[in-house]
Amino acid sequence: MGNLSESQMAIVTLMDRKFEVLKKALPANVNPARFKQAAIMAATENPKIVLECTPASVFTAILQAAQLGYNLGSAYNEAYLIPYRDKRKGVTECKLTPGYVGMRRALIRSGSADVVHASIVHQNDLCTISHHPPSVSHEIDLKGDRGEWLGVLACAYRLKDGVHQLIDFEYLSEERILAAKAQARDKSLWNKFPEQFWKKTGVRALVKLFPLVNDELVTMVSWDNESNIPLEEQAPTIHQDTATAAAVVKELPQAEVLPPPPESPQAAKAKEKTKPRKKRTTKKSKEEANAPVPFGFA
Repeated sequence: MGNLSESQMAIVTLMDRKFEVLKKALPANVNPARFKQAAIMAATENPKIVLECTPASVFTAILQAAQLGYNLGSAYNEAYLIPYRDKRKGVTECKLTPGYVGMRRALIRSGSADVVHASIVHQNDLCTISHHPPSVSHEIDLKGDRGEWLGVLACAYRLKDGVHQLIDFEYLSEERILAAKAQARDKSLWNKFPEQFWKKTGVRALVKLFPLVNDELVTMVSWDNESNIPLEEQAPTIHQDTATAAAVVKELPQAEVLPPPPESPQAAKAKEKTKPRKKRTTKKSKEEANAPVPFGFA
């Protein structure tokens, strides 16, 4: 512990102080001490987590992972901590993103599938796909060079009498995988663990084919959605919004003012009928006007 920096020590101190809260949030089958240690290691994997993110957001992200029983960090590949720069607030916050194992587990726990698997298809692999009827085959030559990565094949199965029955599958080409990487807020995890994040992206596409039937699956999808909004697409500051809006308004063409349509004969007749009548007034004689008013009456 003596080699930890001040920022890392702050995370350790925060975890020690909030350890009882984490223990209450964790499912019964998750070891609290092991989860705490994994969370500290996950927070120190990325220097931006301990140096830039607010401590409150770090603990909130860890607590969210604890509520679902997902261990953090590359050792488990269930969920990761990532930094997120909020331009509107002017602070860097910590967010969660699911890993390959976590995304698989969420789909299995939803009851939609018994087995979920993803594999990277290489250039020299023998991979065949049929949509009608749905079937897949991915054969690997273990003796030869498999070649470059071409894409990811993700499949969901039912187990019946020990036999895997294909429910559905999704194949993502390298182009689609790299497009997903380009949308990620923090690409350091993609660069450190490319195979895991390629597989996770394939399973994420597979999840879209199934209904979101439970809270855990919905939560995992929302984590992934939050972590895949690039920084340049975040809402700009108020001053930028005002300047941009003013520039756009200047470029807009002036609206053409059209004259009112001519009045129809039916509308004119209806208007004549609804004109208010003038009240009839009777002129009083001078004597009546000048007559004294009795006390108490007007």
